[in-house]
Amino acid sequence: MSLTVIILGKPNVGKSTLYNRLTGKKEAIVAAVAGLTRDYQISEASLYDKYFNIIDTAGIDNFNIEQDNPVFDLTLSVVKQADIIFFLIDASNEITSEDIECANLIRSFGKKVILIANKAELKKSKVYLEPGVEFGFGRPVMISAKNQIGFEDLREELIKFSPKNIEEESAKSHSKKNLADIRIAIAGRPNTGKSTLFNLLNGSKRVLTGDKPGLTRDSIISLIKYNDYNISIIDTAGLRKNSLVRKDEVEGLTSYVSRKEIRYAQLVLLVIDSTELFTNQDLAVARYIVEEGRALVLVLNKWDLIDKKEELNKKVKKDINYILSQVKGISWIEFSSLIGDKKDKLLDTIIENYLLWNKRIATTNLNKWLIDITKTNPPAQSSGKSVKLRYLTQINIRPPTFLIFCNNPLGVKNSYKRFLINQLRSSFGLNGVPIRLMFKKPKNPYSKNE
Repeated sequence: MSLTVIILGKPNVGKSTLYNRLTGKKEAIVAAVAGLTRDYQISEASLYDKYFNIIDTAGIDNFNIEQDNPVFDLTLSVVKQADIIFFLIDASNEITSEDIECANLIRSFGKKVILIANKAELKKSKVYLEPGVEFGFGRPVMISAKNQIGFEDLREELIKFSPKNIEEESAKSHSKKNLADIRIAIAGRPNTGKSTLFNLLNGSKRVLTGDKPGLTRDSIISLIKYNDYNISIIDTAGLRKNSLVRKDEVEGLTSYVSRKEIRYAQLVLLVIDSTELFTNQDLAVARYIVEEGRALVLVLNKWDLIDKKEELNKKVKKDINYILSQVKGISWIEFSSLIGDKKDKLLDTIIENYLLWNKRIATTNLNKWLIDITKTNPPAQSSGKSVKLRYLTQINIRPPTFLIFCNNPLGVKNSYKRFLINQLRSSFGLNGVPIRLMFKKPKNPYSKNE
């Protein structure tokens, strides 16, 4: 099995910064705000040539409320997965009672511990020589996670505390890294039930849930298998209006990460509160997903709270193509993340839309279609001249992207472009999938200017 390391310590000592540095990603949100991390993150990490799994956790700062603190309970639940603990303290400040309590707790786990003093680059760190040595975990490894200082020493310490076959196992694990077939992000406004849906699909209480909006801050990833598909699921923080986000540093960071996950995803589940159906913010998020070219499935969550279900169902069927005209025929599902009786139906819908998003159409069929469509509905003239569409081909998938060669690309009106996209969608079964359509003038081989 691969080596697993967990980072523990009080809030704001740099755990997420170290996690990001070791993983080579910016998956954990970092800011000068104590208690920013709530859920744990797990990913593959490396110290130069040594590969291992690493877990970032919420800060441990109060042991008097263990029974009533779900953040603390979540941290404790993952400690058992670890082989080694990176106990992180702040090298630029004196040892606090929180550090001592944290050390006592870590000692009770009976795990191998490497004491790490972070922020060693700061001038104040020169005052405190070998901070935390009194904890009995040995001399601290002095590092700067921000500037990647002291990582050679940390590598040597990791090798000392690791099994003898760490090199063989870690290299083997790294060489057999298995990428998921489908990467989906769960997005939407705060408090629509995204994290509850994530837990349902994951099959466990992986992330924190509750009635209070904004519980999720980091984007949390989990891997499930369904019908021979490996599906990576990412739970994201709720997205609010930009005018509101700008006033809050933490929310600005979470919004950035959520939008990044949408861009990296292949398919997005947009979770909508059925009791507040289709707010302006829902539509703004939907438009962003479509503009990024991601496949999209609408999850009308909290359907169990709707009294007049049949009436609302008819309204959605009637309005949805008008509300989201950019992706007519979009897939949507009435759902309750608490009940979860349509879990398999949702997973089937995800796979179906993923395959559509990857669909490729033969050039011969496309040009037969183009001849027929331009005969019955030719493009309007531009500046008194005819616009002639000569050739159509699909140049990409994910999303389906098409190129039409014509004599006057700038003369094609936007209304006619939308018409062609909708006809492509209905004729080739691309319902609910973003379509990109471009126009280009072919080069004239006899022109000296081209």
